[in-house]
Amino acid sequence: ARREDIMMQFLIEAVMICTIGAILGVILSIFVIFAFNTLSTDFPMILNAYSVLLGLLSSMFIGVVFGFFPARNAANLNPISALSKE
Repeated sequence: ARREDIMMQFLIEAVMICTIGAILGVILSIFVIFAFNTLSTDFPMILNAYSVLLGLLSSMFIGVVFGFFPARNAANLNPISALSKE
């Protein structure tokens, strides 16, 4: 595998993990908002599509930013020496 392939694989994994976390966070927030609105009618909470989209995009951005350096380090490793340390 080329260095670019290894780096891309690590970046895709980081973005996927962050995106799955964001989706789970959105699902949890929907349940919390529903429960809060059921218990309290004085202050209704609203979840709009803009907030969901902003959360998903920021999560993906964080995945790229914080996945870049580990991806670069993995791409620069010599596979033979990395396997011999295991």
